[in-house]
Amino acid sequence: MKIKVMNKKGLELAINTIVILVLAIVVLLFLVLFFTEAGKDFFKKVRGYSSEVNVDEVITSCNILADTNSVYEFCCGKKVVEYYTIENKITEENISCNELVNKSYINNKINSLDCEEIKC
Repeated sequence: MKIKVMNKKGLELAINTIVILVLAIVVLLFLVLFFTEAGKDFFKKVRGYSSEVNVDEVITSCNILADTNSVYEFCCGKKVVEYYTIENKITEENISCNELVNKSYINNKINSLDCEEIKC
């Protein structure tokens, strides 16, 4: 008496299809979140795991502008800077790299460019 062995290729195909569908749905949900207002809230929550201030990133950006001699962008381009105040509150300021050079929380870490001849 012979026992029939089922063909397992059909089962493998079904499992692969289900895995691909689940991954496609996850990617689509991520894209919908990314391109809608819900994405902003999502990124704020994710950002909560990193630093709440961006002073170091702005310093790096301003130093790159100074090193490449991008005078107009250094003198006139505004950057959003988030930093802690003395009361330990986060403050946001829209400021150019040139104005940022003299701020106390920068501690002379930004290379300077001459902005006297530039009109913003």
